[in-house]
Formats: sequence, C-alpha cells, structure tokens
Amino acid sequence: MTQSDYLLISRGQWDESASPQDVQAAIDRFYAWYERGLADGVLKPGSRLEMRGKRVTRDGITDGPFAEAKELVGGYWFIVADSLEDAARIAAQNPCLAFGLELEIRPLEAARARGRRDERNAAGLALERRLMAPITETPSMLEGGCHCGAITLAFSTARVPADTAPRACDCSFCRAHGAAWVSDAAAQLVLRAHRPDRVRRYRQGSLAAQFLLCGDCGVLVAVVFEDDDRTYAAVNARCLEVRDGFAPVVPASPQKLEPDEKTARWRELWIADVRWTTD
Repeated sequence: MTQSDYLLISRGQWDESASPQDVQAAIDRFYAWYERGLADGVLKPGSRLEMRGKRVTRDGITDGPFAEAKELVGGYWFIVADSLEDAARIAAQNPCLAFGLELEIRPLEAARARGRRDERNAAGLALERRLMAPITETPSMLEGGCHCGAITLAFSTARVPADTAPRACDCSFCRAHGAAWVSDAAAQLVLRAHRPDRVRRYRQGSLAAQFLLCGDCGVLVAVVFEDDDRTYAAVNARCLEVRDGFAPVVPASPQKLEPDEKTARWRELWIADVRWTTD
C-alpha cells in the first residue's frame, strides 16, 4: 500500500489544572515520541508556533490572536501513514493529549499539474524534499571539536541540520555551558583525542552519564553513557562547524525522569556507534 503524508495540527491550551511540572514532563515525552517517529519514518519535521502573529485579509493587516484559546494552533508536524485512520492512531500516541491539547489530522491534497501528478517541476519537487524530508539520502559528515583542537569529532548522520532541533537540557551544568544536544541512533560518532591528557570527564546528577570536556579551553563537546560493552553518546551542537545551521533549539528536562527512564531514553535516542581514536 502506498503511504501518504498527513498534516498534524496541534490546537488549544494546556489544562488549567496541569502544573508546570506536568506540562514540562509532557513536552519531554512528546520530543522523545517525536524523535522515535522521525527515526522510524512515521513522522516528518514541523515546528511549534509562537503566539504572536498577523492576520491578513482584504480589509488590511491586524494583530492576533485570531481565534478562541481552544482553537489556537500551537504547532504542526507531518505523519506518514497508510490511511487517515492509521494517521489518527499514530497521533493518538502524542503524550500532550493527556493535558488538554487537541490534534487535527488532514490529508495533503495530491499534487495536480494539469491532471498529472508527476508533472511537478524539478525545482518545486527539490524544495518540497528539503522542507519535508527529515533525513538525507546519504549520511553527511558533521565535524567539530573543542576550541583549541585538543578534541575533534566527526558525526556521520543522515539527519538534515536544518530539520534537526537540538535539545537544550535545563540542568544547571548544561545551562552553564550553553549546551544543546543532537543525536541519531543510526549515526556514527568518532571522537579523536589529539592530546589525550587534556580530555576531562565529569559526572553530575544521577552520575550515569559522563560529560566530555577539554581541559585546556573548557569546551563541552559530548556526553556519553557506557552500558556494558556499548557506549551511547550525544553531541553538543554548539561545538559543530554547522552550529548555526540547525533548527531552533527546543527545551528538554531529563532530570525530571526516573533513572531507569533516563537511561532507557538514552539507549533509544543517542548515537549507538561511538568510537575513540588518539594521535
């Protein structure tokens, strides 16, 4: 069966009875669900929307808001599914539904260029692919490292930076370093220690993960979690050469998760092929 794309629209506001902790936990679970969906190919990137805006009609331009609170659109994404019913079942797994938000799913109308779907021009098709595809056809190498060059890294991923929103952890350590994390379970990360004696490892919070920093320039480059004989990692997007090419940063609050929930999330979302090399 040929799959189709469906627009997923998030509407409404959080329940008044929901605490800030409830809302943040729901947002964290949403991004975990969203990233799994991207990896599985059942979701395509969209974006949350700011509340400010403009309304344009034949009568002129006015400021928003444009609808009652329950009808305000807070964001949009895309679902890849076999049918509208299948898309609705996927959307029903969105954790934000538990706290008052509502979702609307709409099929995208098939392209019709003089009655023939395949006659879209090449430029329009290329633009559509750039906007809607979460991954490239082949992996790209994202390079970076610390400021002084003691530690460099190569992140081989099929993710498109412009469609990838780094996660800004709200723990005091990550906030102090301005870290924003990117990962891809299907990617490969090669860390190279040009001066091995300058690699510093730091643990905090649950002590399960190790932050990797340069002992000379102090730049935070990555975080790793060692689980038996496997190492999982996430990269600080701020230390990559394409740091300005990513989508806007989104908040994350893993410290609110239980320790076993946190490590399970790392195993699922972090880079699973991590290698160390030295000069």
